[in-house]
Amino acid sequence: MKAKTSVGTLVVNNFRELKSFSSHVELKSWADRHQLNTAVLFSQFKRRLFDIGVDYDALKYQNFNFTYTPDKITHSISLYSYSNFTNEKFGITNHIGEPLWYGRFFSQDNVNSLSEADLTAAKKALWFASNVRASKNLKNLLQVNLYVSAQWLTFQMHDQQKSFILSQLANKYKLNLNIIYVEKENNLAYKWANTPGFKRWSENNLFDLAEPVLLNITA
Repeated sequence: MKAKTSVGTLVVNNFRELKSFSSHVELKSWADRHQLNTAVLFSQFKRRLFDIGVDYDALKYQNFNFTYTPDKITHSISLYSYSNFTNEKFGITNHIGEPLWYGRFFSQDNVNSLSEADLTAAKKALWFASNVRASKNLKNLLQVNLYVSAQWLTFQMHDQQKSFILSQLANKYKLNLNIIYVEKENNLAYKWANTPGFKRWSENNLFDLAEPVLLNITA
C-alpha cells in the first residue's frame, strides 16, 4: 500500500479524534505516535487533515498571533543584513549604512552553506533588534524593516520554508517583522560583510536606534 493511501486511510479512520484537537501541538503529537514524522509523510498528513476540515497551519499560526495590534506600535528600526559565505563574515547596518555589528561568524553559528550564512545573518539582525527593543523597555511590538539580498528569506508562510524560523523569532522577540528584498548593490551591509575587522553589537547606543513611529502602521 502506498504511503499516501495509508496516511489518508489513517486520517479517515481517526476522523473524530483528529477533529477534536484544538491545537497543532496535539496534531503533531498524534502524528509522531503514528510514525508520520518524516517530511514526506507529515506533509501528506497535513493535506489529509485539510481534506477533513482541519487546517494544521492555521492552528499553528494561531499560536503565533500577537496580543498587540499594529496601531499600538510606537517605535521602528530599519536594518540591512548581508553575509559573505566565502570569508565567513556578516554585516548589519542601520538605514543609512552605518555599521552596527559586523565581523566573522561565531564558531557555533551554522554556516555550512550560502543559504545558512544568509539566514544566520538575518537571525543576528533580529536578535540585535530585540536588544534595541529591550533597551527602550517597550511594552508593544517593535517594527523591524529588514533588508536582505537573499530573496528566499522573504517567504515565511509555513514551516516547510527554511526562513519560517524568522517569523518564529519575531514572535519570540516581540517584533513586527517586514522583510524586504534588495539587490546586492543596494544592500548597505554588503560593504561591512567584506570589510576587515569587526564591531561588537554592544558598542552601540541601543536606546537611540529605535525611531518613533509618527503614523499608524497598517497591516
